[in-house]
Amino acid sequence: MERGFSVSLFAALVLGLLPAWAWGATPTMTRHGVPVRWQSRQPQFVANPENSSGLPSHEVFHSFTRALQRWRKASQERLDFHYWQGTEHSVFAPESRLNGYSTIYFASQADSSEVALDSSILGLTQVWFDSATGEVLEADIILNDRDHQFGRVREGALPSRSEGSPAPISLDNVITHELGHAFGLAHSAAMQSTMFFAEGPDQAYPGCDDQVGIARVYPHDDSAERGAIEFEVRSPSGLPMIGAQVHAISRGRGVVFAGALSDARGRVSLSALEPGVYDLLIEPYHAGAGSLPEYYRSASYAVCAGKLFSRTWPGRIGNELSGFRVEAGRTLTLEPQAVSCAKSAGADIEASVGSTDRGMAPILNADGQQFSWLDRADVSGSAQLPPRYFRLQLRGSLDLKIISFSAYSPIRVKPILRGPLGDVIRTQLDAPVYRGESGFVNHDLRLRAQDLDPGEYALELRFDPVPITDYPAGAILRDRAPFFVLIGSVGGGGESPLAAVHPMNSRCRRNDVFPEYKSPPGPPARRLFSSSSPPVSSGCAPGDAEGSGMGGSSGLVLLGAVLRQLPAWLKRLTLRA
Repeated sequence: MERGFSVSLFAALVLGLLPAWAWGATPTMTRHGVPVRWQSRQPQFVANPENSSGLPSHEVFHSFTRALQRWRKASQERLDFHYWQGTEHSVFAPESRLNGYSTIYFASQADSSEVALDSSILGLTQVWFDSATGEVLEADIILNDRDHQFGRVREGALPSRSEGSPAPISLDNVITHELGHAFGLAHSAAMQSTMFFAEGPDQAYPGCDDQVGIARVYPHDDSAERGAIEFEVRSPSGLPMIGAQVHAISRGRGVVFAGALSDARGRVSLSALEPGVYDLLIEPYHAGAGSLPEYYRSASYAVCAGKLFSRTWPGRIGNELSGFRVEAGRTLTLEPQAVSCAKSAGADIEASVGSTDRGMAPILNADGQQFSWLDRADVSGSAQLPPRYFRLQLRGSLDLKIISFSAYSPIRVKPILRGPLGDVIRTQLDAPVYRGESGFVNHDLRLRAQDLDPGEYALELRFDPVPITDYPAGAILRDRAPFFVLIGSVGGGGESPLAAVHPMNSRCRRNDVFPEYKSPPGPPARRLFSSSSPPVSSGCAPGDAEGSGMGGSSGLVLLGAVLRQLPAWLKRLTLRA
């Protein structure tokens, strides 16, 4: 039986060492396209809690089991687990070896001659799998307390820095991310994903993208209630593009619901989507192909006369987004989509068509129905610019979502709804749409109005810049020019079909109140492997060497000048050379 392994590194920029294909927060794939996943659906984990960060064993137990419970809930109970903790080396050996135990441990307790961790690495997950079937055999996680101080800060939070001492690392954030790799997930560029490639706040809580991703790896009984979108991403010259990042924005929710990367033939599959209408966004993987698995090393986004292609919106006609309807149990196959060269590395949107004259403003929904509108914004460093206006044909109610921040636009939008006579209409305004106890803020917003008499209304918009420090990964993903998406539902749009599964908030954040976990009685069972199997090296190998029993790997070096622009919690940011 041929076996392979994948290794995941989580420094501030989390780089998974994955074999072949890895699509967003979706399955790690073998080079033959087989998902890497557990067959038992109830893997066993053992942990050695000894560490140099001063964390007592009961806190380690709580952090690790809480992260496992979150993934179990995110999978709709399709995944379960058993967990034991102890210090006896015959069972809880602090090592990453194919020894029959999936072990979580701290680097300070391991043999330094066997653990080669760069100081930039926070955690490393090694997944052993059968490269023919994709079955995960074992997953070992090492947490680097040699170079970093771990702490049980507020769950999901990034702690404050004490004078003269480095800020501790959130153990909850790191272990939740690493367990995502252990369960077979790759990285994501969706801002609010636990599997986001940069260390950030609230990563202890699996987001929309993670929940959709785990549903792809471990399908639930609701698979027939979900649909998919598939198409090819091509360069302006018509060649397939590998490694292009695609986001699916749910109109019903007003959030980036799922993401994916295109493969070597340019194919992208956005599956396990709840029914509804989606707008699509294609962009370069701005962290660079060097931060992706070896499979993507040939990815190049400079396909526009040597410059990066634009953030491209399939289905755009002028400033309107036509949207793509996903139906339960069906796959929507689109025509190939070519990326745009209109704005180097920026969003493909021309000058704003919104007007400073309310009477001359464009009508967003002349038919009085739903709409999705893409536009540019104007901001000034200090001077207050006049507002921009759009007109709406409304009756009964309006549910308006404005997306800017989570699509990496550098602005915050401030809306006012005015009636036919110019009067300010009373609305319910959620601005921002999300504020985590960790301090993370999603500056997108939602405006709702009820009992509207039929007529023409005006949407007044002003814009403020958002500090670069508010963006996970800082300047790496942030667009150069401000833009926004207006998604409107007139007369009531109803509840999302899978609202009971993916909660109706911008992160699909769950109320994860769990009972205290208790380990099963007795010692953990050791998984035995056939002695006729060829030996498998546990070291890292450059390149996609699955044929020799190993998956691809990545190395890490620290960024230099970019780090000076970033907040303290991003100064650990790393990228592959």
